[in-house]
Amino acid sequence: MERFINRPPRYRYDGPTAIEYMITLTLIIAICVSAIRSVGTKTNTSFSATATSMGS
Repeated sequence: MERFINRPPRYRYDGPTAIEYMITLTLIIAICVSAIRSVGTKTNTSFSATATSMGS
């Protein structure tokens, strides 16, 4: 019994965990969505101005 108590842990994992990957992925997705919405808004404004100047 003593050898089980004094034995070091069998698996030691110091790398990133699934939670850390999930947080990183969430931040990346939020940044991408924000950038796409910004570009979409600017594109819509540009096309609207062009359509107005063409008389449509």
